[in-house]
Amino acid sequence: MPDESVLFAEFFPALILMIGIPGSGKSTFCEKFFPGVAVVSLDRLHTRKRESDALDALLGSGVSAVVDNTDVSRAERAVYVAKAKRAGYRVIGCYMQSTLADCLKRNAGRTGKKCIPVAGVIGRAQKLEIPNYAEGFDFLYYIKIAAGKFVISPWREEAGR
Repeated sequence: MPDESVLFAEFFPALILMIGIPGSGKSTFCEKFFPGVAVVSLDRLHTRKRESDALDALLGSGVSAVVDNTDVSRAERAVYVAKAKRAGYRVIGCYMQSTLADCLKRNAGRTGKKCIPVAGVIGRAQKLEIPNYAEGFDFLYYIKIAAGKFVISPWREEAGR
């Protein structure tokens, strides 16, 4: 396996969309695989306006960025894909393949504002639409946690969940 810190470097500049329900490992994956890459997150910015302004500034500067939200629906992802394409970026989707039970267990281990109400985790899981290339992605990857490590696999449209 290549050096984790440069795993996706050949695709930059890119907008990387993390896709998955709360507790699936999105933020931890970002910290490990995208050190130094700007992260745009509603958890950090608190409003869609601030998020949109931050993303616009990053895309306007030509630097790569990660959107670390759940982005479970095609409609949610379409906003980011369209902005990135207009800016001439490649769009990489990282789908966090995880079971609801595993996500609930990880979420239960969180404290403070990081702990999402169970109903919120279940609600996002119910709205999850598996991404596909027709949405405008240049690259898609399956990512799961196995034996405490991230496993990155090539995308297969037919694989689903």
